[in-house]
Amino acid sequence: ESNANFRIVDQPGMSGAQIINLKPLPGESATYSSHWNEPAHETFAVIDFRPNLSGSGHLLVLEGLDVAGTQAAAEMLLYPSAIDPILKQAMRPDKSLRNFEVLLRSTSIESNATGTQVIASRIY
Repeated sequence: ESNANFRIVDQPGMSGAQIINLKPLPGESATYSSHWNEPAHETFAVIDFRPNLSGSGHLLVLEGLDVAGTQAAAEMLLYPSAIDPILKQAMRPDKSLRNFEVLLRSTSIESNATGTQVIASRIY
């Protein structure tokens, strides 16, 4: 996570969590928070495609602020219409992928994600 722009930080007392946006672009927030104690709430997730520790391959990391956030990230990968714009931006001429991060917003209703959308991305 040391190179990630979007980082998950727990809040004290299990009151929620937030994603810190280290270098917000115009129109982006510096933080994105979720409040777990509400039955229906806004939640966030990150999809991160990065090199593995040995540099011999890549990792695809899915992280959500709660169960619904993680579900939103996983489901995003299953819908080509949702993830294809990111993959097209990340694709090099030789068809390999650049590293990327995607920040998602979703609504959690009884721990189920709905209405997921990409709200920020970084292509490296």
